[in-house]
Amino acid sequence: MPQRRGNGDGSIDLRKDGRWRARLRYQDPITGLSERAYFYGSSRKEAADKLRAGQNRLSRREPARDPAIRLDEFLDRWLSDVVKPSLRGTTYRSYSITVDNHLKPSRIGHMKLRDLNEAAIQHVFLTKNKAPTRTQVLTLVVLRRALDRAVQWRILERNPAKGVALPRQERPERHPLTVEQVRKFLKAAESDRLYALYYLALDTGMRQGELLALQWGDVVNGTIRVNRSIDPHALKITAPKTRAGRRAITLDTAALGVLRAHKARQKVAGYSGPLIFPDRDGGPLRPSNYQRRSFKPLLEKAGVSTAVRFHDLRHTAATLMLAAGVNPKIASERLGHANIAITMDFYQHVSTDLQRTASSAFSTMLAGRSRIKRRSTVGSRSGGQSVKRRPSQKKKASR
Repeated sequence: MPQRRGNGDGSIDLRKDGRWRARLRYQDPITGLSERAYFYGSSRKEAADKLRAGQNRLSRREPARDPAIRLDEFLDRWLSDVVKPSLRGTTYRSYSITVDNHLKPSRIGHMKLRDLNEAAIQHVFLTKNKAPTRTQVLTLVVLRRALDRAVQWRILERNPAKGVALPRQERPERHPLTVEQVRKFLKAAESDRLYALYYLALDTGMRQGELLALQWGDVVNGTIRVNRSIDPHALKITAPKTRAGRRAITLDTAALGVLRAHKARQKVAGYSGPLIFPDRDGGPLRPSNYQRRSFKPLLEKAGVSTAVRFHDLRHTAATLMLAAGVNPKIASERLGHANIAITMDFYQHVSTDLQRTASSAFSTMLAGRSRIKRRSTVGSRSGGQSVKRRPSQKKKASR
């Protein structure tokens, strides 16, 4: 009977990507807790050598992993072993682009993890960085998260990117449409085959991916059940962005009428698939295509700035809801925000308009009181016209 591997013996296997991986389960010499370490190599011998070196470090009461690993090598492992299996595809792509375009080519990309320090990171990514502020922020966020994992794996004792202050980030410019612009845009889109898409975006505030993943079976008894989204790059079905993204959105009679008309046009065109907004072949609609061929031309036709993005229709829906006095909690639930604070912070610009409305209402109320007071005065005039006395007033006056 073969003997089981002992604690600290390790094992080696070949991965699907062609790399060899050595696994080591050991008892941490400092904490006494059971831990795992992984070592990779292009050949079995390389992985075995790294495994042996890790075992030797443990015998000297040092971290199992070699802190001499370079940042670019570590980032590749972090992306493939941590980010890709555990995060959304869009997040993985965003992190990969940041790593490939900004972290690995940088002056610290070839530095060993043990040599990284806060001053070098601050200098490279903030002081000398010409990239937009948003890119700087994302780069530092990705680096922090990667090095957090290095600390967790005991490659580093502390995260050198933790103390680097994020640059001040300006709130991205948004272009919510006014009520008049909404009317003009929908009027221009009436004959477009995607009219229902734009109408629902403005009426419900749903995200683009949620709308494109919508199926006819999701519309039940006048309510949309949002339970999936589409990755706009890979066109794959995913879960909603947040847990709150799984929600029910009630539609009014007008919105239901728009959907019925849309389905009737699809039937005439010979389409009977599950998607509400498919491409002409019945598959998922690619955002870059319909925005170039339909959305931007319709904005131009309506006389609305082409700087408006499809996502600004979501901003518009939120703005109109809050400006119309919809309870922020209801607006938050309809938009699928994780909590009401996001709704109020994200659409803070609406508060100026709401304050003007409140101020105007208060002024109107005061003006109304003053008119009432003047009208009750004997012999007063309003707007150049005499105010008639009530019969009781005449009697009192005659006395």
